[in-house]
Amino acid sequence: GHTLSLGGARGIVAEMLSRLTNNHSHLSVVGRTKLEPLDPELLGLDSPDLMRTLMLRHRQRDDDQPLTPRILQQQVERLRRQASLEQHLLRLRQGMNAFDYHAVDLSDTDQCAELLGLESMQDVNVLVSGAGIIQDQSCLKKTKESFDAVIRTKVAPLSVLLCRGLPTNLKSWISFSSIASKSGNPGQADYAA
Repeated sequence: GHTLSLGGARGIVAEMLSRLTNNHSHLSVVGRTKLEPLDPELLGLDSPDLMRTLMLRHRQRDDDQPLTPRILQQQVERLRRQASLEQHLLRLRQGMNAFDYHAVDLSDTDQCAELLGLESMQDVNVLVSGAGIIQDQSCLKKTKESFDAVIRTKVAPLSVLLCRGLPTNLKSWISFSSIASKSGNPGQADYAA
């Protein structure tokens, strides 16, 4: 059948997806990270070599924008996230009859509705809700915006599904909260909720 996973390209949800699907399955994975082509010259470099290469390229471009240590670290982290996502998706894709990835901000109800309105989503018979973002912080210092962002990532796609109607072929709905709801780390009250 067709399994739709809202989030879960990594971690325990990805592990569960690999066990739930087989070579007859169609797996659609939704995540907020847009896939960008990775430069093969940067793959496999450790962080110091990656930083040196990015600094060298910056100098060669003769860019007027300063390359601060913070910007450089952000670029390295973005490249690492992209490479990690590619590896996880490749692992999930192996042995599937059909596989697709959709970059969608699940906290945006319009984007969720657009995704769920696609014709290709009408035959979904297993829905896995495993999306989540973590913004750990003590509830004494937590802002309303940060709390809302964490909760909205889990709740928005579910409210869209319930308001617009579930796919007609849906047979199973699996929702993941977090082990944080039982034995969470400090600062994860919103994530556990």
